[in-house]
Amino acid sequence: MRRAVKQSLMEIFTTLYEAHNYIKNFIEKGKTDDLQSLFGDCQQTAIQLGTIIEESEGEGFVTVSYLESYCEAVYEIATSGENNATKIKKTLDKKLMTAESSAKNDIKVKLEIVFMPYKASMWDSLESVWKSADKDPMCDAYVVPIPYYDKNPNGTLGKFHYEGKEYPSDVPVIHYETYDLSKRRPDVIYIHNPYDEYNFVTSVDPRFYSKELKKYTDCLVYIPYYVSDENATDVGKHYVLSAGVINSDKTIVQSPKFEDLFKKTLLSQFGDTPENRKVVNDKIHGLGSPKFDAVNTHKKETYDIPSEWKEIIGDKKVVLYNTHLSVLMKENYQKFIPKLKEVIEHFKNRDDVVLLWRPHPLTISTAESMNPEALAPYMEIVNEFKDNKYGIYDDTSDMNRAVAISDAYYGSGSSVVSIYKATGKPVMLHNIDIREDL
Repeated sequence: MRRAVKQSLMEIFTTLYEAHNYIKNFIEKGKTDDLQSLFGDCQQTAIQLGTIIEESEGEGFVTVSYLESYCEAVYEIATSGENNATKIKKTLDKKLMTAESSAKNDIKVKLEIVFMPYKASMWDSLESVWKSADKDPMCDAYVVPIPYYDKNPNGTLGKFHYEGKEYPSDVPVIHYETYDLSKRRPDVIYIHNPYDEYNFVTSVDPRFYSKELKKYTDCLVYIPYYVSDENATDVGKHYVLSAGVINSDKTIVQSPKFEDLFKKTLLSQFGDTPENRKVVNDKIHGLGSPKFDAVNTHKKETYDIPSEWKEIIGDKKVVLYNTHLSVLMKENYQKFIPKLKEVIEHFKNRDDVVLLWRPHPLTISTAESMNPEALAPYMEIVNEFKDNKYGIYDDTSDMNRAVAISDAYYGSGSSVVSIYKATGKPVMLHNIDIREDL
């Protein structure tokens, strides 16, 4: 049974006890008409309780039998002509206590937990938590991907995206239009997008901003879609002071070190007072990132590699070339474009190694929104790379496959680096200011 439903049931028991007090009072004052009506109300209320319990726990559930016994006691008293008010109240209280005790102890609470990712490529930031919840017999776990929009250069909402069909086959996706938050009111909601309306490149549907989701749950949990270098000495304020962190009841970060960094940043922003320390300590928890769990569980042999990829790879080593969305920003793209051409030229048509190029999923959206003039030269390179099969171009939603099947990492310094280091395979960062660094 859902926790909220059980809480409501227990409140109804309290109402019945109050009714017993009125019964005692009516008997003592001789209000027989009011008394018979109240006896009927008690029976109907107990029947409604039994119906709700059977709908949740099944027909013949033990608590229902105690409620039936209570109803029989109410009927017998109502028709017996008994007028000892204290004795009647004591009898009804005793019967109701038995049913109440059964409700408390025999009805088990099941949590309803809903995971609301937006980009399928970022599902690994929630996946292992969902798997744990899905296996827990005391949880009902649902995956409800939410839609998002690209943002136009003027900040308005642009192209609509919904990636519900791009999740792994073992993930039972529920369409967001069929999951009514206002009716379901899940016990816990997990998100990985913290920006609400403050992202310049994309925006989840405003109905699913963290400040809106918070209205429909007692526990909003934010898990970052990224991981950072454990050697970092601080965290960017735009990450820590994002809407997702501020609005969440719990924020789960990758390690105790980052827990301390988040807490320090929050207290520095809002004041290091006893009240704020309590709020921050309750909110931030360095329990680890599901992204690291994904690296450890998604091995090369678990993937069905596309035949076209197998043909390109052959017996060659695979270098994962990861490029960050920042490379097409105005201050970078004129350096990055020649660097990109140089990298592709270095790896193409080699017998010993093949390049698996995986750009950040939001690269094109970022260019369209933040620097449209970079898009044409970039897409020219992309199309030439794909048409001539200079390597593998991976714009799928599964980053972990690229990590698993590659033998080394080369490219931008991003959260993928921290994940890749966890594999123990070699990592080399490129520098767009330096040419011929391969």
